[in-house]
Amino acid sequence: MKKKGLTQLLAKGIVLTCLFMLTVFFLGDVLFLDKKISHKSWESFYNREKNSLDILFLGNSHLGSGLDLNIINAKNNANSHALIAPGKTLSQIYYTFLEALKYQKPKVLVIETYAIAEDSIYYFQNVVSESNIPFNAKVQSFDPKKLSALKYQEYKDLYKNQSIIKTFFPLFRNHSQWSRNEKINERLFSYFKPDTELKYFFGTKNAIQTLDSQEAEKYKITDFNKHEYKISKNQKEYFNKILDVSDANNIKVVLVTLPYFKEYRKRIDYGSFHKAMNTLAKSRSIEHIDLNYVFPELSSNYFTKEKVGHNQHLNYRGAILTSNYLANKWSKDERFKFQHQNQSLPEYYLYRSAFDKNRTLLGSVDLINNQKSKRVELNQNKFLMINGWAAVEGENANEGRLFIGLKKDNNFIFINREAHLKVKKRQDVAKRLKSEQLYLNSGFRFSINAKLLEKGEYEIYLFKRLENGNIHSKKVFKKIIIN
Repeated sequence: MKKKGLTQLLAKGIVLTCLFMLTVFFLGDVLFLDKKISHKSWESFYNREKNSLDILFLGNSHLGSGLDLNIINAKNNANSHALIAPGKTLSQIYYTFLEALKYQKPKVLVIETYAIAEDSIYYFQNVVSESNIPFNAKVQSFDPKKLSALKYQEYKDLYKNQSIIKTFFPLFRNHSQWSRNEKINERLFSYFKPDTELKYFFGTKNAIQTLDSQEAEKYKITDFNKHEYKISKNQKEYFNKILDVSDANNIKVVLVTLPYFKEYRKRIDYGSFHKAMNTLAKSRSIEHIDLNYVFPELSSNYFTKEKVGHNQHLNYRGAILTSNYLANKWSKDERFKFQHQNQSLPEYYLYRSAFDKNRTLLGSVDLINNQKSKRVELNQNKFLMINGWAAVEGENANEGRLFIGLKKDNNFIFINREAHLKVKKRQDVAKRLKSEQLYLNSGFRFSINAKLLEKGEYEIYLFKRLENGNIHSKKVFKKIIIN
């Protein structure tokens, strides 16, 4: 009896310890981690229907800002998703790939090569070991993943020099934040607030600012040390591990290099990096698409606002360019022909010129830069402002999400980001449609820096996506000319 009682006590102790650790893990994740894009990309990924993915993109922040997967999904009939984290390296991509394969079996894997360049000090100097990469940078790729044996394996391989408590439990890692009640309450509120847009998030989030012209000029006089780029033995090992796994799962792999700012590229030995990536790709008979050779002269208007340095991230304008190029290229390749049609994306309708014929979306554009004209011309160095209203007939204007679409042609279509649009009260609309409850908040003010647009003539479209995913659309018979 004594032995049985001791066994029961030990079992209870193990259960209580496990519950305690799970509670600590949960609390640390919820209360002591700022949910960045890496968390959101994983959360959205885990919520996807199993084995529904066509293309998996892996990389770091350059991938997250440099492509718009809405475009690729719309033009290639694809279900694609990007799993990114700032500073992500090739070894982390390997473990990300293994974790992703537990839930999805994509037909194509795309690796953005800045994750390979990330393994070198300032990308073109001495190759460094995994242990030299800052912990706070690496852990952003580690934190969002579900607790599993694979996660522990990754810890033993990449984080073994760090405390297991510090690595797995943000509650202890961020103990200095325990007294920051306002921040903790903000995170707690965010955690329990449902994100209705999560199912439309595919892992990329494009910047909406442009690189300042004065900062751009500094690139011409900055010394970036013109070193030859070399791929380390460690990188080659993980690259081959990734390719071995992809071959075993019959997954096509493509390397993609997104554009660097031209003035930076001129001041480094970029040719050695391009050659190294090509050699790496040829070693496993895969394709390397270097978009620096497709778009060699991109101005500062295609890059986002940031300090002069080795990182230059594309903004939304740049992402529209790169995404359309890849989507068009892949649309001619039988291996990239898919059958998914996401009809909850405005891009799906704009690239097909297919719109709501039932005219269920009510609304109009009243003013373009305070003009009532049907054709407004605007210098590219100005701000574009559009005032109007839009609501689905019989639906509360407060629900769902409104989009403004600007279509130049089938290779440049601009869809507003949330920061571009402000809701306005329209008492006149509510009175005319005889329902203040439904239509009072149907007004909007859309404002963007015209530097985010290519020069040319644009048609205007209104879209409203309801919470059930249904899109309602309307073409506005007014045009904008960007000079």
